[in-house]
Amino acid sequence: MRKVVFFASLILGILSLFCSLPAFADSVGHNTVLFKVGVPGYTVNGTQHASDVAPYVDGARVYVPVRDLANSLDATATWNPDSQTVTVIGGPITVTMAIGSTIETVNGVPQTMDAPAVIVDNRTMLPARWVAQAFGAQVGWDPSTQTISIIYGVEQPTSSNQGNASAISGSSNTNSTPVTSPPVQTQTPTPAPAPAPTPTPMPIPVPTPTPMPIPVPTPVNNNSYYIQQFQSVINQAQQNISDAERTAQNDAQSIRSQCDLSTQNLENQEQQALSQTDEEMNARGLYSSGIREQADQSIRQQYDSQIQSLQNEEQQSLAALSQSVQNYIANQQQIINEAQQQIQQLGMGQQQ
Repeated sequence: MRKVVFFASLILGILSLFCSLPAFADSVGHNTVLFKVGVPGYTVNGTQHASDVAPYVDGARVYVPVRDLANSLDATATWNPDSQTVTVIGGPITVTMAIGSTIETVNGVPQTMDAPAVIVDNRTMLPARWVAQAFGAQVGWDPSTQTISIIYGVEQPTSSNQGNASAISGSSNTNSTPVTSPPVQTQTPTPAPAPAPTPTPMPIPVPTPTPMPIPVPTPVNNNSYYIQQFQSVINQAQQNISDAERTAQNDAQSIRSQCDLSTQNLENQEQQALSQTDEEMNARGLYSSGIREQADQSIRQQYDSQIQSLQNEEQQSLAALSQSVQNYIANQQQIINEAQQQIQQLGMGQQQ
């Protein structure tokens, strides 16, 4: 009887051990999130989650709804209508982005992106790669299926004498770029200054900047790091102004050259029309100077009207280009002024 009880207990113990293995495997695995361009909703580890907004591609970046992205990362998203900013919080990581700005802050540290947060049909859309990488996720893109994959780790089991740790495991898309999660500061961090908003670029062709790598924030005991970040913002804005002015000059010259070429073509066509009319009158025996003058005047009026319209379009194009450049430079100058104010305040904090 004792042997029967012993073997029964042994079998139950083995079965309970095997039953507990799947739960432990899930706890040390990874989560895979899939967003498909043009299809509302997303999947997490194969489970479908509904949504009424579909991701889309703008340029070289995939935009997804902020709440879908936050929920898929086990994070929460909040919206501040006064400052037009969205904040995504997940664990020890806080990401803040302003609408129209290419600067995001990760745990208070400003970082430069190559795509801004935007509002489309009253929905806030974020560039998926930048936000996901800020949370330490691996991001991949499958162009054949128009699908973006986000792989992020879950918390591993810890003992009583160990701190928390996170892991990102499993294979990712070959285009994925692993990014280490920002470390948690062991002391109360200095409140981060508000980032200077970046306006939407002006609608003239400007050189596409090379995407800047996401800096990993490190604990600091003074404001030198933040001063350096805002100085980088100032340098970039100054470079943007210089690029815009140079590009505008080239565009203005192109507009003038195109107008001159079109004007010359119209003048040549006018001379050909006058010569052709003169030949036709000679062939018909119409030698009256009055008739010839009337025909020539009609041709000249027709072409003069076209040339005048062309010149008016040239002036309108130049005026629109000039206004666009002025607006863009004014926005960039505002960024510089706000960043300089932040640097001044940070410098005063260091002196204190």
